[in-house]
Amino acid sequence: MTSHLDLDGLFLTSGNHASRDKGVCLLEAVAWWAEEKHSDSPQCVSPAIAAFGRAWNDALDDADRQMLKPYIPRFVGTRGSDADEERRAWMCIDWLIRVFTPEWLQLASEKATLATDEQRRAMADYAAKLRAADEVRDRATVDAVIETISAADSAARSAARSAAYSAAHSAADSAVKQALDPTVKKLQDSAFDLLDGMIALTAQVPA
Repeated sequence: MTSHLDLDGLFLTSGNHASRDKGVCLLEAVAWWAEEKHSDSPQCVSPAIAAFGRAWNDALDDADRQMLKPYIPRFVGTRGSDADEERRAWMCIDWLIRVFTPEWLQLASEKATLATDEQRRAMADYAAKLRAADEVRDRATVDAVIETISAADSAARSAARSAAYSAAHSAADSAVKQALDPTVKKLQDSAFDLLDGMIALTAQVPA
């Protein structure tokens, strides 16, 4: 599929927009590319991919958001079967449980200045348990992960509170941003891998 839309000259912005002259987000740009009516829910896109794309578009800053532009033509034609959508939904849940959450727990175990040694060990331990969990593909595997999380002792719960308190009191510190950057970059790379995997479930319309 070809389009009159110039991706190089396009600037993605956050949120949805009343019309294209007010700006476009990732999914609105996909609708434009596919020559659909202006919308952030184009019919040609998998609902699971669209939901992930909308959330990620709005979570990024203006500069990083432009990294999503190559996905505009790739989103077109991804709407597939109910089975595809269910698989994609579990892929997202799996990523949140076994990739996203343990990365932040691990970072907190290393950087939370107000945490005790016991709390740091607890956070690192639960990060390792989540990473080692079986791939989340259905409700049974989710229940197994929930059982693991529910077994968290008071040290782990206290560690989470300490990490949040520490972050709240040091968020303005430039050193904190530098500490966060490697984790943010690692998670961005893994999110691109997740998108690639979700897209690969259906045949793409040629660009």
